[in-house]
Amino acid sequence: MKTIFWISALILFSGCGIFDSHKEDTNGPATKLYVVLQGLDQIAVYDADNQELIRTIDTDFTADQSGNTPHFVAIDDENGYWFATAISSGYVAMYDMDSDTLIDTLMVGDSPALMAIDFVQQRLFCSRMMPMGGMMSSSVSQVIQEIDYSTGQLQSIAEFEVDSPAPHGITLDVVNNWIVTTSNTADWIYKIDITTEVVEGQALDSQIGALPNNEIQRMKPIQCVTVAPGKALVTCSAGIWMDYYGNQTHIPGMLQLWDTQTMTVLDTMQLNWHSKPWHAVKSSVSDKIFITLSGDIQVSASAGVACARYEDDELHLEWISRSDEFHTLHGIDVSYDESQVFVSSRSNGKLYTLDARTGEIISTMLLSNNPDMVMAGGVAVMKNN
Repeated sequence: MKTIFWISALILFSGCGIFDSHKEDTNGPATKLYVVLQGLDQIAVYDADNQELIRTIDTDFTADQSGNTPHFVAIDDENGYWFATAISSGYVAMYDMDSDTLIDTLMVGDSPALMAIDFVQQRLFCSRMMPMGGMMSSSVSQVIQEIDYSTGQLQSIAEFEVDSPAPHGITLDVVNNWIVTTSNTADWIYKIDITTEVVEGQALDSQIGALPNNEIQRMKPIQCVTVAPGKALVTCSAGIWMDYYGNQTHIPGMLQLWDTQTMTVLDTMQLNWHSKPWHAVKSSVSDKIFITLSGDIQVSASAGVACARYEDDELHLEWISRSDEFHTLHGIDVSYDESQVFVSSRSNGKLYTLDARTGEIISTMLLSNNPDMVMAGGVAVMKNN
């Protein structure tokens, strides 16, 4: 169902950020790296080349200052903007790419989470947050929101409703003009045709045959990524699953490759049950996909980063990098030249830089003097300078 409606929420603050030393580069502007500090209600901006802090932005755009919990950053460096979702307050925020100053905010409500961007039409598609311990008790939204920013302001223009709650993972197939989203709790995948408004869904686990409104939480998909027109990769965190009778099953974490034309699975790559594949990003210069493995806190060295390659409707594992140093890995992005991978940790307040060719750790950076409070989230790096 697509409901057209208009919402205008213009909450502009000229002093929205705490500006630390702005680094000037004689060779030109810095390639910026954005890291969400969820627990501190901040977004840190770094020079991606040397990881010097450029500025820290306080997400203080709510009137009551009750907290926003920024979660995800998406960059449109074609048009000069970047965007952040705030899961606690329900806002989407729009910032200027050059100055990192707040341009506009839009109240969308219901815990906005991830975003997919149409750079040509200048549209955002916003998913919903999944239930997480200590942060929220449940997620009831079944809505993907379409937001226009072509006028330099945020304007909600449409909603697409799926049959499952918590549509969290989201990706845009620009060639076919459809959105792909996955329900974290019901284990369903949906294709939403933006032109025809037709919504088509399938269960991620065909052996179970789960109903779209049954929150079975076996596969627990986190993210989906378009790897080619009509092809999408889905990360399924899985892990220990308990049925209605208290029986436990260890379900392997996996990567599923879907044909979104036919809504069928083309290939599956299984990992350890304690790997928990999380966020993923496709390289802009190759067919490689980089995935964080959140890991299980009860299993040492279970967290890591994986690199897979898409070729001829198959997934091929390039490498997996695991370390005792990794803890609850979350956000991920890859540099424009596919030389470095940037990964955040929710539990220890660190940012890791890895060699994209081998998975070797290049550097480790503490994001705050108070690492227990950081709870690092989304990571995004500019692709154009």
